[in-house]
Amino acid sequence: MDLHLTSDTPNAAEQLAVDSVLEAPESGFISDAHFISGEADAPAAGHAARANRHLLLPVLHAIQERIGWISPGALNYACQRLTVPPTEAYGVATFYALFSVQPKPPVVAHVCDDIACLGNGAQALCTAMTERFGAPGSTEFDSNITWHHSPCLGMCERAPAAMVTVAGVNPSTTVLAPADAAEIAQTLADSERTTKASETSFGVRSVPQAGSEELRLLRRVGRIDPDDLTNYRSAGGYRALERALDMGPAQVVQEVVDSKLLGRGGAAHPRSLTWHGRGSPAGQAR
Repeated sequence: MDLHLTSDTPNAAEQLAVDSVLEAPESGFISDAHFISGEADAPAAGHAARANRHLLLPVLHAIQERIGWISPGALNYACQRLTVPPTEAYGVATFYALFSVQPKPPVVAHVCDDIACLGNGAQALCTAMTERFGAPGSTEFDSNITWHHSPCLGMCERAPAAMVTVAGVNPSTTVLAPADAAEIAQTLADSERTTKASETSFGVRSVPQAGSEELRLLRRVGRIDPDDLTNYRSAGGYRALERALDMGPAQVVQEVVDSKLLGRGGAAHPRSLTWHGRGSPAGQAR
């Protein structure tokens, strides 16, 4: 079976990136008609190659970190080494937002505009980034730098969040949270001078601790006895429930409709649909 997605072949850097995870092939033979290097008398495939299929994700990470994107030639080489069908590998490479199968500059700012960040200034941050660097994906400011919208970066408690990645021999990742355009711009300007391989740095504010006025859901931590219901109620417990009972079901649902609250199970459809008893949009269609 020919595993080639296209006729593209990897360049030396892409081959080294894949080999850094899988080690250099024992033989130059990959498929019936294609060789990596030298003369081969034994195939670098079969059971040994199939046993490494679970390394597809680390291999894609290695390519992305070294090159900045996953080219057709790099994907071909990874598929050959792992005996993974190109459609399967391409599906993985295009599923994750931090992978790219399109050419990108080596330095990229990923600016989260998911729900938590959107509620904490991400829209204004993205507007500021557009003013400084052009539209997402643009290289008009610098051919080595661009920025993109990003799904959740896992920094919801410090929103809005951003992450700057630098591809190359010494890849680096810098997380900024809470982030502002000036700080991102400075990080982009400094990032190419990173000297430590696989360095990860963080420009983050510490998470609010017990007793802090910044706490929301956990603001009662350390202030009440969690085993004492009376103590909980004296600190404001159940007031939201009392208000909801006073409002009645119809008004509560209307509040959810007006808030445009979205579900967080993956589909992100309006929560009011479920509270109305109509289920998801897909369910409605059926």
